Amino acid sequence: TQLNEYMETLGCTARELSDASGLSAASLSRYRSGDRVPEPNTEMFDRLCVAIAAAAARSGIQLDADAVSAAFLRCDDVNATNRARFQEKFN
Repeated sequence: TQLNEYMETLGCTARELSDASGLSAASLSRYRSGDRVPEPNTEMFDRLCVAIAAAAARSGIQLDADAVSAAFLRCDDVNATNRARFQEKFN
């Protein structure tokens, strides 16, 4: 997943990201495994993006929260989830 790629590239542990984002370890684990997808445009999604951007800054990598958000929104699993929610609400 994109989240795992960020964590690997940045050398960020799940514990560090959980602490920085305020996400529970269980939620982060589900996001990493693909069992759940963070819902875009929510506080938790934004906090995750900010935490990843902060980890990037600590690693000397220039990456802001908006770029992280955009990368997540391009992921197929996020887009598929959004389509499913739209269809469910539409019906």
